[in-house]
Amino acid sequence: MANPWTRGSYNSFVTVEGDKAGLRNRNPLTRPLVNSNQKKMLYWAGEHLSNTRYGTVDGAMDTGETQAYRLIDANPKYWK
Repeated sequence: MANPWTRGSYNSFVTVEGDKAGLRNRNPLTRPLVNSNQKKMLYWAGEHLSNTRYGTVDGAMDTGETQAYRLIDANPKYWK
């Protein structure tokens, strides 16, 4: 690991502990956080949330697009 460009990299996979806890895929991680009024406030996206393309740029782009559509659907008055 002498290459300075690869040190500190990681792989995004569901661990054995996560699997035992019921995390079979990353879908639960994509749920937005809600405030005390149950309004969706924070949407998550990134390569680490992709079930099929984790660790890749296209996985990040795919989850970003998915969350953007969710955001638009949740706030239609801002997008018309």
